[in-house]
Amino acid sequence: MENFRINLLISTICLLTFLMSCAKDSNGLDDSFADQTITIEENPARGTIIGKIKENLQGNYVFTIVSQDPENALDINAATGELIISDELLFNYEIYPELTASIQIANTEGSTMVNLKVTLIDADDMVFFLGSSREAYLQAAYGDWIAITEEEYDLLAARIAGVVKSGTTEAQYQLEGTTSFDTFDATYANFNEYNIPEGHRLFAFKYFSTADEVEGVNIKVSLADVSPAYASLPAVLPPHGKGNQFFVLKGGSDPALRELRLGMYSPKSGLVVIDPTLDSEVLYGVDNSEILNDFPPVLNAVGRYQGLSTEIIQWD
Repeated sequence: MENFRINLLISTICLLTFLMSCAKDSNGLDDSFADQTITIEENPARGTIIGKIKENLQGNYVFTIVSQDPENALDINAATGELIISDELLFNYEIYPELTASIQIANTEGSTMVNLKVTLIDADDMVFFLGSSREAYLQAAYGDWIAITEEEYDLLAARIAGVVKSGTTEAQYQLEGTTSFDTFDATYANFNEYNIPEGHRLFAFKYFSTADEVEGVNIKVSLADVSPAYASLPAVLPPHGKGNQFFVLKGGSDPALRELRLGMYSPKSGLVVIDPTLDSEVLYGVDNSEILNDFPPVLNAVGRYQGLSTEIIQWD
């Protein structure tokens, strides 16, 4: 009887040891750590905590991101396992609808790996990035231009995926002007390499106005790469004053069927910058012209305007 009790005790101990070992992985770490999928809206702020590897942990663990795609998207709190947005620019649905990472969890007993997937929910990026102009944008009809702030324009240029600047570079736009089309109505277009690429949709525009109470400004695009013929987009810019003016086009333009040059019609409010270092010239005509070959071009010059375009629709 005594031997039976001893054998039973030994068997019980072995069974308990086996059961405890089953609750751990091959490295001796609790196997309750599981792969995770986290779903969030795109465009989170840097530093946002989007989740945790496991809640209510007992004991001390070290969490390490071993690999991730794309790189540098996430950070992790090594002590708590909190997942943190590191590079907010990567959380863009149009570029990375899903992001992944492999994470190591370790303690004194061993280590294990879990796989993380972050799924993004698509949002209207235009509405998201606009601030004080958001309500005017929401109330506007599709195809209308809406005045926005400089900060909003710069944010759209930085955060909308696949943006190309046309008309001028940022450095060219900042050059001081020497010739002003403020004595007559003029249509003018920069003839340089900074064009709207094929397939792109124009969605924002800025220019320097030299006049107060300006109305009827048209944005124009070339009808062919080397042609002096330009056509107006359907809507005019809203009334505005002097200085730098910024606008967004609700719904964006139709996609460019070929590479297009950007131009504009400005009633007594245009500005052209002349600089000997510029590899650019300005075509111009009187009034709201469609053909810009009435006068010799202004050499080493740019009209002080700029457009933003992308081939990826990121708005409703």
